Amino acid sequence: MGFKFKPFRARWVASERWHPEQVGQYLPCGSYQFDVPYSEVWELIQSILKQSPDVDLLAPLALREKVAGLIDSMRLSYRL
Repeated sequence: MGFKFKPFRARWVASERWHPEQVGQYLPCGSYQFDVPYSEVWELIQSILKQSPDVDLLAPLALREKVAGLIDSMRLSYRL
């Protein structure tokens, strides 16, 4: 599972311990790339949505598609 956090969130995410096997690194642009194993999909999705729009889920594709579908549903719910 891979994430890329924008510079705005990078320092905060780098200081958090999400999982004992997490691996992260700062990128030259100031972003923070973060890899972590996961087992609880819904908990992870909540974390992704909480950090949006300052996080990009890089992989896996199936989870990216699930998150994108939820965002589309949210967009429809909030139309005035």
